[in-house]
Amino acid sequence: MTSERAAESVANSPSTDAHSTHITSENTSFPIIDIAPLFTEDQSSRQHCIDQIKHACLTVGFFGAQGACSQDLISRVYRQSAAFHSLSDADKRPYYSLEKVITRGWVPLHEEPAYEPGTISHVESFDLGLHLPPDDPDYMESPLLEPNVYPDLIGFQEDIDTYYAEINRMGSALLEAFAEMLGLERNTFRQMSTRRAGSKMRLLHYPGADDQDRQPEESSSPEGVKVGISSHSDFEMLTIMHQNAPGLQLLSRAGEWVDVPVIPDAFSVILDDALEFLTNGVLRATHHRVPLTTWERYSLIVFHAADVDQVLQPLPEFVSPENPPRYQPITQAAHILQQTYAGIDNSREMEQLAS
Repeated sequence: MTSERAAESVANSPSTDAHSTHITSENTSFPIIDIAPLFTEDQSSRQHCIDQIKHACLTVGFFGAQGACSQDLISRVYRQSAAFHSLSDADKRPYYSLEKVITRGWVPLHEEPAYEPGTISHVESFDLGLHLPPDDPDYMESPLLEPNVYPDLIGFQEDIDTYYAEINRMGSALLEAFAEMLGLERNTFRQMSTRRAGSKMRLLHYPGADDQDRQPEESSSPEGVKVGISSHSDFEMLTIMHQNAPGLQLLSRAGEWVDVPVIPDAFSVILDDALEFLTNGVLRATHHRVPLTTWERYSLIVFHAADVDQVLQPLPEFVSPENPPRYQPITQAAHILQQTYAGIDNSREMEQLAS
């Protein structure tokens, strides 16, 4: 792809304002919290913010976060994502990396693991994480840590790496808030997530579905039912997600699916498996999904993981004779690999049925 074509593609990419939805902080199904106080030492405003986060996590199970990332940076990353995904499959093929379970690079349409048996995800992705050189000791020891690949697009690496660092900064601040709201030392969760964490960023692209893609959910086709992405919980500590068009649905603690509104400067904060394990179920991982949509949409995802060798098991503060451990110890890396392989096995079963 030439520099001129890349620049044109970036300039013509979708705006995050295209499907914005009006919402106020009084919304109870998807509470919005200004988390800017988490980056200050104003103890009064910080504590008020933490109290809001605690209420959201223990009642609804998730929340929207504002005040932690500039709209300009968010827009730049959407433009870079659109620039990459607008390339032809032939141009994207050099960045294909699904030969590896933990991917860096392009995951083509319909090759996302099937998190629910019998489903096919109508989504493609570009994946990356902390960029480590091949001779880095941490890279050499872990299957989750490796160098990124970057497409030859103007400003791509700079914009993506800047965003990745900014969202990880947000994630670290939220981990501190989660610890404090549960009466733990402020650094309890954050110290579990260092440069050895298997954190990952995904630039997701959901093409609008056409009539051929839209099939009834009761279809018994061996090829599977197409969805945007099937229901699942994430495997890390927390997920910070942004979308430029409607589609994301979150399962509340009351068992109701909530449609997440599109708010240009707000992120969905989703609790993941690792925090559920560590708190013995006090915090619950949020199941989420994206139904098949007729409109095109993009989303930006950062999974904030624990270190690859961090053992995930209930902390002593959440265990008692009346409340014994509900989860068996497992490392973060083993849990990610276990769940990823399960999704791949589901996909392979459908492939075998269709062949």
